[in-house]
Amino acid sequence: MSHGTLFPVVFLCALGVGCIRSKPPVSIGPISPASVSNTQPVTPAYNPDLHATLAPPLGWTLDIKTPEKPNVRHHVWVSPSGHTAFGVMKFSLPIPSPHDPVLWIFLSEMRRSEGAAELISKVSDRDLRGIRFEAEGGRYRIRTNFTIRGLTGWMVYAGTLIDHPVDEPELQEAVTAREAVQFGKLK
Repeated sequence: MSHGTLFPVVFLCALGVGCIRSKPPVSIGPISPASVSNTQPVTPAYNPDLHATLAPPLGWTLDIKTPEKPNVRHHVWVSPSGHTAFGVMKFSLPIPSPHDPVLWIFLSEMRRSEGAAELISKVSDRDLRGIRFEAEGGRYRIRTNFTIRGLTGWMVYAGTLIDHPVDEPELQEAVTAREAVQFGKLK
């Protein structure tokens, strides 16, 4: 997983995002909220590049993706097997935008770069102030928390290669790290 870009970052060109108003996202399928462990092996720390406080899984390798756009930051921590990833992508929008059009642009870019992008499930989450979605591309399956605050958005995910068996303990570590992410600096 560290040899290719986990997710293309060009999806935020703001094409057609505009000030479109849409209905709140509704469930289009089940999302397993995956039981989250109460233990976090790494002390959470503020990452100024991502403007988020996070604790990646212990022993995972950081792979910073160089985005094509200056308004996107993407950090990926890859598991020891190389088959699982925990990632945080922060992006800026030119104007306030609802989640659905930005998700549509993301999936279009995923389809372009991976040859496929299927939205498996999507649900609104009040506590997240965003949506949780699962999508599968040509290479990866991602389980993503997606939120937008003002002109800044984040996609935080647990991803797996689709052509390898899922390593459940590694996936659980990535899910635990995903659920622990807090946007902004802790006070």
